[in-house]
Amino acid sequence: MLGAFKEIELSTYEHPINHYYVQLVQDSPGGWVSTLPTLQAVITTHRLLLKPQTVRPRPPASIPGAYLRRVVLNSNNLVTAELREGYQLNLQVRLYQTHPFLADLLKMMRPHTRLRCAGRLDQVAIERIIEQIAAL
Repeated sequence: MLGAFKEIELSTYEHPINHYYVQLVQDSPGGWVSTLPTLQAVITTHRLLLKPQTVRPRPPASIPGAYLRRVVLNSNNLVTAELREGYQLNLQVRLYQTHPFLADLLKMMRPHTRLRCAGRLDQVAIERIIEQIAAL
């Protein structure tokens, strides 16, 4: 799913959620105008990766989920992401992808819980480890 993001290394607990093509747009007197070439976007469990589709390879921008203050769908079917630093990104995806894109960003922003051990601990194995440590 990472496609053009093969050079990006994900952390042990980070997994790709989905891949989109987005436009970064800004409001102007004539309406919404695209400011950059189309961006490839990969949403992982911890961050949003944005990479321009250009001839010259460029490193992707990485926006950790913790840096997003709020993500909303505005009246123009644009997803607006407000960053903690006060910046605002207006992202446009294909009309049928707007709601899945918003849902995936919200999923990324959710706090992650620590993994819990679902299995039972072997009492004998634990006692053996304690004995080995005590013998050191």
